[in-house]
This record gives sequence, structure tokens and C-alpha cells, in this order.
Amino acid sequence: MMKKKIFWSISEEEKKEQQGFLKIDNRVIASIAGLAALEVKGVAKLGKSFSSYIKTIFSKKIYHRGVLVEFKENELIITLYVIAKYGVNFSELTNEIQNNVRLALEKMTEITPTEVNVIIQKVEKI
Repeated sequence: MMKKKIFWSISEEEKKEQQGFLKIDNRVIASIAGLAALEVKGVAKLGKSFSSYIKTIFSKKIYHRGVLVEFKENELIITLYVIAKYGVNFSELTNEIQNNVRLALEKMTEITPTEVNVIIQKVEKI
């Protein structure tokens, strides 16, 4: 059975000890987080952050469809820009989004984010 090493940096020594490795693109992490957030009742859609996109050009951050993915000293930080449905409780919505994103990432990638930040940008009546 293949030993799995999931992460974005694997040393040459670790590569030699393994039969293979798995590398997950940061945009995949962003897609999983975004789709998990959209599953939560009360999320109308993901927002946009032009300033976050600009910041990623000069850094190791990835911004993809309303989700900012950041790696700092082997810590994964996810920031989601959310448009909420009118009438939902923001605190409950944020907790549900954070839990769903964590569970989805752990289930699919075996990576646990250090932080899942939610920025509610707008409210829409749907």
C-alpha cells in the first residue's frame, strides 16, 4: 500500500522513502472550501475581493472564486468572502461555514486548516 504524504512541500529524502506522493494544487483547496461554503443554508453565493486578488500577485497566497488560500509556516489559512441570504443569523452562519469547510478539507485531503475566516460582504434577499 502506498504511503501518503499530502502537502505542498516534500523534501528529497522523504521522496526517496516513499513509493509516491500526492500533491494538491492550492486552487483545489480553494475550490473545496468554496463548494463546502455554498452547501451551507444561508449562503447566497461567494463574493469577490479585488484587493485580495491583487495581494496574491506578489505573494504566495492564492485567490480563487471568493476564497483566499494562504500558507504561513505550514499553517493553512482560508478566508471566504460570502454573500449571505437576508434573515440569517450571522454568527450561526459563520460557525456552519467554518465547520463545513473544515470537514470537507479533512475528508478529501486530510489537511486541517488552522483558520477558516468568513467575511460577510453583502446581504441579498432571495
